[in-house]
Amino acid sequence: MEVLNNVPSVNVNIEGEISLRGSTGVQILINGKPSVIASEKGNTLGTITADMIDKIEVITNPSAKYDAEGTSGIINIIIKKEERKGVNGSITLNSGTPHNHSLGLSMNRRTEKFNVFTQLGVGYRRFPDKQEVINRDLVNGTSITSSGKEIKNETFYNLILGTDYHINRKNVLTLSGHLAYEVEDESSLTDFRFNDAMDIVTNQWVRNEVTTAKNPKYRYELQYKRL
Repeated sequence: MEVLNNVPSVNVNIEGEISLRGSTGVQILINGKPSVIASEKGNTLGTITADMIDKIEVITNPSAKYDAEGTSGIINIIIKKEERKGVNGSITLNSGTPHNHSLGLSMNRRTEKFNVFTQLGVGYRRFPDKQEVINRDLVNGTSITSSGKEIKNETFYNLILGTDYHINRKNVLTLSGHLAYEVEDESSLTDFRFNDAMDIVTNQWVRNEVTTAKNPKYRYELQYKRL
């Protein structure tokens, strides 16, 4: 996410929402294709290690072949293909406050004909919020005041596993699978007070809300490429 935030015209806010030239109607692609780890405000996208990225392409005037989702443009993240033989890997740990942590691990093993690769990521974020709202009736002089706290927790995981089979120097067959899993829970406690025209509290009540959600996504593909 920090790499994206350094790309001109691209901004990533504190909640991981990506915008291009001020607009959030952005389609994120991985190697020119949609991916389960590049959706929903980029939660699991944040677990991709920076070492995995070869380059980032920004397409501000996409052609008709792209999905209409990218109304303000396309951001295409090109992932490196490790060419060195043997076992290679990298690990990235990010930590921030308030509670913004992620761990990314990528590994691959390359032989003459095969390249086995995997990428594992896990992250946790918390968004605390306080607010106070006053609604006044200017005719009757009454008012309703609401004040409360809200906490949103997000835990996300992603796993990429695949293999390249180099048929020869110009033909490659790739089998890969992507899994992304997100867990969200949100709680809020709000205190309401009704004041009459004399500014005396005549009614008071409390609202407590708890929301949980799980969002599993997966994608698998078989691709043939001629170099």
